[in-house]
Amino acid sequence: MKFINLILDIFRKDKPHLYFSPQPDNQDIVKGGERFNPYPEKTFLGEQGLYAYYVLMVLKYDEFSLIQKVIVRRLGNHDLKNGTILRNQNQESLAISYYEDFGGVVVEVTTNSLPMILEIDAHSFAPDPPCVVFPKLETIGL
Repeated sequence: MKFINLILDIFRKDKPHLYFSPQPDNQDIVKGGERFNPYPEKTFLGEQGLYAYYVLMVLKYDEFSLIQKVIVRRLGNHDLKNGTILRNQNQESLAISYYEDFGGVVVEVTTNSLPMILEIDAHSFAPDPPCVVFPKLETIGL
């Protein structure tokens, strides 16, 4: 069985979309009709043949640490380098990329994990207002 998983992992590296295939019998995998909090925005990728949501967030540095802990807790003890793709035994998958900007960390997550998205929503992340992110920017009164 380990040999088969090794071969599949090698194959998936060239075809990352296989991490987000439909799993109709798995209640932890998204189906596309779920309702989530408006922020962070979540876009279902079904039109691209992926059963996953793309989630874009601007987080404070401590919030980014929290997201990393959530991911490790759900998907195992992995090194979360930029561009990492993870998968657990329950077929939950996650791809993450991030970079510093806007006074924090811009995080892009693609995941098929319903519990992961619900946990992100439970934290009620909200970006800082523009006056905090861009303190030197003058506002124009209307």
